[in-house]
Amino acid sequence: MNKSPTARELADWVLRAAADALASLRAERDAAVAALKPFADFIGDCGDQLPDDMPLTGGSPFARKQVTVADFRRAARAIAGEQKNG
Repeated sequence: MNKSPTARELADWVLRAAADALASLRAERDAAVAALKPFADFIGDCGDQLPDDMPLTGGSPFARKQVTVADFRRAARAIAGEQKNG
């Protein structure tokens, strides 16, 4: 006959599952920050002299989306928020 888990066993299982989920989310966050960092570094070197709507993909017809200065600045703000909060 199967024995039902105790409240303590259930609590331990929930805590382990939550810790595993948190570790996974932190790994995803770290990967996203690492992917954004080159863009944030690039725009950080340009300062405020470039207009937000300036395309940085050179108007390439191969680009699915024309990436602008604003997109790079958004990456920099996302990283700055992670460094402040994380």
